[in-house]
Amino acid sequence: MIKKLVMVVLGVSIVLFAAGGCMKKYYSGVMKAPPKTVFEPIANAKLELSIVGSRQLVSGIDDTVTFKLENVGMEISIPEWQEKDIDNLVIYYQDWLPGTESPNPMGWIRIEPIVMEPIKRYPLTLPTRSSVMITAGLPFLEGLKVTPGKERRFFVKAHLNLKSVHAESQVYAISVL
Repeated sequence: MIKKLVMVVLGVSIVLFAAGGCMKKYYSGVMKAPPKTVFEPIANAKLELSIVGSRQLVSGIDDTVTFKLENVGMEISIPEWQEKDIDNLVIYYQDWLPGTESPNPMGWIRIEPIVMEPIKRYPLTLPTRSSVMITAGLPFLEGLKVTPGKERRFFVKAHLNLKSVHAESQVYAISVL
């Protein structure tokens, strides 16, 4: 009986030792991470990105704008579209300073989405002349106080945060009352 018990303990020890060696190999780099998905550029994609709706916001009430991504070419399917629509945009802004007529090319402040892993994606199919609306919060407007009867103005633009297609908006002026 003791002999059997010793043999079982010895057998279990050998198995655990071997498994430990395998685990060491597993964590030492023998096991490779899955390759990242590469999204190839979509040929002939013709997209336009613009701000729609009011660009005159009210301090303390409005802190969002709506971007419209419109397909002005042939039907396309964007395979890397992220489930959370705002994650597909990078927004830039800067104060519209008194006495200036256009934005300072070096003055843009970038607002990148905080994308949570794992990224959930699905293909977005856009037939010709169809569009998708993306409501974007503008964190620089949160808590902004404007003197009654006055306004603050900002320049805003955006581009897609995608590899397979490119679209960039023109520069828009928004005012906060």
